[in-house]
Amino acid sequence: MTPRLSLIATLLCASPLFGASVTLQVWNLSTTVDDGFLDDRDNITSVTVQNPFQQTHNVMLGDSSAMTTYNFMWQAQSASFLIDAIHSLKDIPTTSSLSISRSVGTARMHTESDLLVTVDAQYTYHSLGSEYYARLGLIVADTDAKTQFINESHQAGPAFLGASVGVFSIQESTTIPAGTNFGFSYSMLLTTFGGGSSAVGHAAGHVNITMQVIPEPAAFLLLIPALPFMRRRARTPS
Repeated sequence: MTPRLSLIATLLCASPLFGASVTLQVWNLSTTVDDGFLDDRDNITSVTVQNPFQQTHNVMLGDSSAMTTYNFMWQAQSASFLIDAIHSLKDIPTTSSLSISRSVGTARMHTESDLLVTVDAQYTYHSLGSEYYARLGLIVADTDAKTQFINESHQAGPAFLGASVGVFSIQESTTIPAGTNFGFSYSMLLTTFGGGSSAVGHAAGHVNITMQVIPEPAAFLLLIPALPFMRRRARTPS
């Protein structure tokens, strides 16, 4: 059996974002520490979505811990999903099993408007023992067609003959067409295969996903006949 402590927030009801343009269909947000012994999970299932949505999930297991802070907000034409994570993971001296400290999540949505989606992510790790590695990954995809707009991941560390200190970064943007069912998934994690070193590795980072409705050309065309009138009104003294 494997010890695992986890905090999970799950939304299973559809919630409109920035007007009727985008509907959030489901999300799953997980913060976990797993040291490879028992098979036990401590779940917190939230949430009624609020705007803004701000929560911190914190789990500890001995000298290992994981903390994730969520700051989600949306307005009429835009939305922002910011996830901050801090991880510490001890290499258990009496086991060679896999141990993990991680923050992972997914969200699925439907858009009725063209969207500009921008991703900024960074994950910094240090003090890793010989059996450790760190990983940062992010996917934005069409959930029906199974096509990926963004798919980038990085993993490195002493377990892969890399350095014990490093930084991963992802900066991407993509346009998602109107009428698309789409979603994003992210992962920030610190892992050790167990080497009995008793080392404690550390990592911290963020994932920031922003969405902006792209105005339809037709909306600009409708405004053109009114522009001269708007200029005249602006010059008319009150």
